Amino acid sequence: MERRQHLRPTSPYRARLDLILPELRCLPKFVREPVTKAIRELFDELEQQVEEASRDHLTGLHQRRYFTHLLSKFIGKCRQNRSMLGVLFVDLDEFKQINDIRGHLAGDQALRATARILENQVRSWDGDEPLCRWGGDEFLAALELIREDEVHRALHRIVGSIHDEQNQVKFGYNPEGYPIKISAGCVVFVGPWYSPLSDDDLARMLTGYADDLLMRVKRTGKHKLHIEPVNEQKLLDRRNF
Repeated sequence: MERRQHLRPTSPYRARLDLILPELRCLPKFVREPVTKAIRELFDELEQQVEEASRDHLTGLHQRRYFTHLLSKFIGKCRQNRSMLGVLFVDLDEFKQINDIRGHLAGDQALRATARILENQVRSWDGDEPLCRWGGDEFLAALELIREDEVHRALHRIVGSIHDEQNQVKFGYNPEGYPIKISAGCVVFVGPWYSPLSDDDLARMLTGYADDLLMRVKRTGKHKLHIEPVNEQKLLDRRNF
């Protein structure tokens, strides 16, 4: 399966570089040019290290810590656009059985395959994908949803693409593959965006809510998607419960 090329998001280090370089104009050219080159190379190396540190080595997706920061920024974008926001929690079903029966290499392949399918289905934002490996066999994604009739269609498309019979893990002695099945919970925040809740508060509350929905699916049969719309009051009531 083709892997989406990661586009480096706008970096705070790049903004700092843009502030530093103009200050070098007062230097003689023979000094300014090598110094400018050295500073650019240093910042490029720093950006690369930050990018590598933010990625999960097995799947290439963002790690949990970086994604938490990214989700707050993504919420800010949805707030500005007055669009709906979906936070989707995905968990591989019977993942322990894959590891125990097929081996850990097969489990790794299942994780990588799921990551690639999600990458191809989740729309990128500002050159970055709002998607991460949350931990173990769990993935978390954020989706900007413009119209109400788009919500169920988009989410069922994502889950359906993973359950598609063509998306199977191929490994070693079992060329027929092993079907990937998932459970998923998605909370859709419908507003209002003039809420006093901060972007960080919303990120934390929506993530917890989506996790609870996923656990509800796991307890009631697996292989399903549960979608629940919420507004600010419902989130506050849940937090104060």
